[in-house]
Amino acid sequence: MSRDRGRLFRLLAREDLRHLLKHKRSYCPDALTPVERRVLARRSWIAGAWKASGKRAYKFVARRLFGYWDNEGRGRVRG
Repeated sequence: MSRDRGRLFRLLAREDLRHLLKHKRSYCPDALTPVERRVLARRSWIAGAWKASGKRAYKFVARRLFGYWDNEGRGRVRG
């Protein structure tokens, strides 16, 4: 059990790092190192599954039901 938990923890920690690097890529792309670019280029199976299934449901609830548009990093816009 702890071995699987350790593997999951490392995977989720890497996804947290990828999320921070996506912000860095948006605001100061010249400061990305080659290692950081490689981390951004590789997406885990969890990120792929989220993008394929959960993100659509999240966008529907956020945009249609709550009227919130985050505009994917370009500032908050209500529509």
